[in-house]
Formats: sequence, C-alpha cells, structure tokens
Amino acid sequence: MHFPVLIIGGGPAGMGAAIRLQKAGADCCVVDRAVFPRPKLCGGLLTQKTRNLLVSLLEQRTEEEILQAVAADRHRRLRLFNRYAVASDVEIDIPFDLIHREVYDNYLVSHFKGAGGRMMEGEQIISFDPEQKRLHLRSGEMLTYDTLIAADGANSWMRNRLGMRYGKRLFCLEILVRKEDFGFDGIGIYFDLPNILYAWVFPKRDGYCIGICSKENAATDYKRVFTSYLKGIGVRNLENYQLKGAFVPGGGFLKKPVYGKSLLFVGDAAGFADPLTGEGLYWSLYSGVQAAESVLAHPEAPAGEYLRRIRPVQQDIRSVSRIMLLFHKPFYQFWLRNVKDYPHFVRYFSDHQLSLYEKEGLVPALIRKVLRRYLGFFLIRKKH
Repeated sequence: MHFPVLIIGGGPAGMGAAIRLQKAGADCCVVDRAVFPRPKLCGGLLTQKTRNLLVSLLEQRTEEEILQAVAADRHRRLRLFNRYAVASDVEIDIPFDLIHREVYDNYLVSHFKGAGGRMMEGEQIISFDPEQKRLHLRSGEMLTYDTLIAADGANSWMRNRLGMRYGKRLFCLEILVRKEDFGFDGIGIYFDLPNILYAWVFPKRDGYCIGICSKENAATDYKRVFTSYLKGIGVRNLENYQLKGAFVPGGGFLKKPVYGKSLLFVGDAAGFADPLTGEGLYWSLYSGVQAAESVLAHPEAPAGEYLRRIRPVQQDIRSVSRIMLLFHKPFYQFWLRNVKDYPHFVRYFSDHQLSLYEKEGLVPALIRKVLRRYLGFFLIRKKH
C-alpha cells in the first residue's frame, strides 16, 4: 500500500499531524503498535496554550466540549514543597486541567477515525528502508510513502534505527492512588528530594496521579527512591499499587529533526519538551501540526520548511535550559527559602511560563522578564 503521508505513532504528536492533514483533505495513514485506547504514563497537566491549540485544531468543537470529553479535574491551587515542607501555597489565575492520557489520546484517535481517517493499530515495524521509502510490518504488509512523520516517542525506533540520538533523557515513575489511600488538595510539586529532580501530586476525580522525574542513571534504584517519596508524603497501602516507568525528553533534542527531504521527527521522538517544567503535551501537538503544515506547503520535499518552522521551538528549549542555573545550589535553596513570601512571582511564572505563551520565539523574551522578576521579587522589593 502507498500513502502520500505515513505517520508512525498515534500519540498527540502523530494525531496532531494527522488531524491537520485530514482537515486539509490530504491523504495520510497512522500506524501504531498499540490498539487504542491504551494506557500511557503521563502526569496529564493540560495548560491553557494546549487548550487553545486543541480548539484551533478541532475547530468544529468548543473548548468546553473538548474539556468535557478529556478533562479529569481542574485546579487553581498550586502548592510547592521544599522536601516535605510547604514552600508556597497560592491560588493561580489560570487554572490547570488534568487529563488521563488514555482518554486524551483516544479522543484524538476517535476524532481522526470518525472523520474517515485511516489508522493501522496493533502493527509493529520490523524493517525500514528510508532510501526506497518503504517499511515492512510484522503482519506482512509492506507500506510505501512520499513523506514519513516519525512520532514514535522518546524511545523512537525510527530515530534509533537511523542512529539519530539525542541526550538528556529523564526517567519517570508514576502510580494512580485511590482517594481512600491518600488525601491532598490542589496540585503539589516537590523539590530538593534525594535523587529526584522534582515530584508531583496531580489530583483527579478518581484518585491521585503521583510521580517522580529523575536523571537517567543506570546506578539509581528508582523503585527505592520512589517508594521513599511515597512514604514521605503519606501514601498508604503501597503494596496495592504497581509502579509504571517511562523515559521522557529532558532538554536534549535533535538539532536537525529530519532525515533526507521527506522524513520528519516530531514530539518526544525529536526531544521536544520543556526542560524546566517537563511539559510535553503542548510541544508534541504543536510540532505535529507544524510537520503537517510543512507537508501541505511543500509536499515533494517538506524537510526544509519543517526545519524553518521548528527552529523557534528549539530556540525556546535552549532558552529555558539556560535558566536551569537558577535551580542549582545555592540559587535553588535561596529560591525555596524565599518563595513563600512572594505569591505574585509564583502566579506570574505559572501563568506565563506554563500557560500563556503559545507563539514560537516568545520564550527568550519571557525568560528575561522572569529573571528580572526573580531579582525584583527576591532581592529588591517585596510584593504580595
């Protein structure tokens, strides 16, 4: 079978590309080794800029309709912890919606298939020839294509097959805890825990999504580290829960997320994720849409257009990486000791860094503002 556009991976990046192509009347097919709905590890924090992008992509549906279908809860209370002590407790202006990835991903897949989109589920690639533009599936099918969009995650088979690897992966562990085994109000983010970059508690209507994010290290006993954190925050009956782990991008990305003129890498497969907050849902959906726009603009050779469109995203990720200096000691401890007295700073960072910016190239200017606010709030004057 031949397809003008073949998309490998049915997550947010792949479906972002597929739905945008479908809206334009372009023929495409999505291949995924799973059958949807399928479980997926993810904290599930849905920011305002992601909601805006979903509305523009699914333009026949309102934001309220989309959230009613995918959101598992909504919160305005944001609590930051220094180890297990409260460092900040504020009501943020722009609420966060929380989703279950299984529901969210299946919603996008169902939208695509419901509009007549072609999808091959439960299919695994066993060989791939980028020069001949063909691949073979375990079922025996041979597929050929004009353009291939690789959206197959942080452990991308396509990327590894071509020897295109990026560094700075992170490892996450997560469980969904029933409400009778834990109690918490609002969203909780924990800092300065041993062997953990940060940890989270995301309350949802049916329980709590609790997880940790750590640097990739073969010597780290992640299960022991995670169990210690869960006991520290008071989760009961740990023996009843199965831990789930996955790798995610950690600030490293493909400097050239294309191969040849017609193979494009998007989402986690390209390493597109916010290195400070860990947010990946927005960047996955956004990069998928940009890949589709590139195909629509230059169907014969979309790689050049995609590199142009995705360059500001790479610039944004680099800019965020630079302010990670503020989260190294002694700045890190200074911030944790003082952030409680400056709730406006937490609201500003939450609203701007996480929710409001949604156009490429804005993050460098935003970072400068955040740095000025950092110095202003903590060193010059006190605001409440």
